[in-house]
Amino acid sequence: MLYEGLKNSWFIVSAYNDDKLVASGRIVSDGFIQCFICEMIVLPEYQNQGLGKRIMENLLNHCKSKNIRWVQLACAKGKKAFYEKFGFQERATEAPGMNLFL
Repeated sequence: MLYEGLKNSWFIVSAYNDDKLVASGRIVSDGFIQCFICEMIVLPEYQNQGLGKRIMENLLNHCKSKNIRWVQLACAKGKKAFYEKFGFQERATEAPGMNLFL
């Protein structure tokens, strides 16, 4: 099942330390108007080293290069400030998540 999810992703960025996967970001998209960042994960021992920032920059640069204008994501508790640094804005309480219009 994990294989199918990865295979059907639109774009994936991963970071390794030797052969250990330490961070990853994944996008699903219609490839035309909008996309959804469905995973943005950095192992705790690798956080605060710039990996998440570099992965997010790569994800957003790919969106921009494909003229995607609407990026959505679901934000983990306590991580809102990280996404706000990239311009994401919290949606209304009745429509949880975050948006970025490029």
